[in-house]
Amino acid sequence: MAQLGTQPFQAKAAIAAWSDALALAPSPVAKEGVMIHLARIHAQLGEADVAREWLAKVNETQFAELKASILQKLDPPPAKP
Repeated sequence: MAQLGTQPFQAKAAIAAWSDALALAPSPVAKEGVMIHLARIHAQLGEADVAREWLAKVNETQFAELKASILQKLDPPPAKP
């Protein structure tokens, strides 16, 4: 999470760090928590398709609200005419 707070945003370093964390996650639930962070980073970079791929792997109910929030940001409501 510290990577998201750095200025300028160091996306490559953040992705590398969270990828390492994914490999070290001790349980499926922990892995899904890491996937949420990876999805956030890709969403912030404008890589919506990659973010959606990560979010598709997140099924734990405890992450449902975060997942929905990220998806909503990826799919903003259509502009009013």
